[in-house]
Amino acid sequence: MEASAGTKVNTKGAPAAGSGASSPGVSVKSMSAAAQEKKDNTKPAAAARPAVTGSSKNTAAITVTEEQQFKDALKAVKTDKSETDWVLLSYTAKDTLSLVGSGGGGVTALSDKLDEENCCFGLVRVTELIDKSVTTKFVFIKFQPETMNGMKKAQIGVKDGTIKGLFQPFHVDFQIQSKKEISEEIVKDKVASASGTKNNTIKRD
Repeated sequence: MEASAGTKVNTKGAPAAGSGASSPGVSVKSMSAAAQEKKDNTKPAAAARPAVTGSSKNTAAITVTEEQQFKDALKAVKTDKSETDWVLLSYTAKDTLSLVGSGGGGVTALSDKLDEENCCFGLVRVTELIDKSVTTKFVFIKFQPETMNGMKKAQIGVKDGTIKGLFQPFHVDFQIQSKKEISEEIVKDKVASASGTKNNTIKRD
């Protein structure tokens, strides 16, 4: 058949009628390529890399004003033979934590340093006696006074998880509003309950 004027007819490689081939302009993948794609799609997605915390550069705009001193104190708390068994930060300004202090004396010493005007975050190391073996436990404490204004509470609430990440890992945590809610005995009870050894003895380093 002759083509009408101005119309080009492509007869090169044209598929036979009824062959089931796709119309011109549609890409057809080979069976092997389709099978490979299906195989690739069955592979599990790569696990997301966890966010890094512990540095002002990676803590969602949280700044520790004495960052290096805090890191040194935290490292000491997590060293069994160190006399330093607690460290405490205070929320002193928007998105800013300041080092209150660190030292020995356990829960009692940390409690004495809690700031009644600001939210405080601390970590204390305790030891638990289990079947005549001494095990180390870490306790995170968040102290948020009842009298704190709502705006500051909201600011802290948004950053709460990030701040916790600075102190991790730990075995148990406390969210308290009064110094009366924390003591050696209260910590002892919660640590023992968490580890299933409530009838055993816990002591300070």
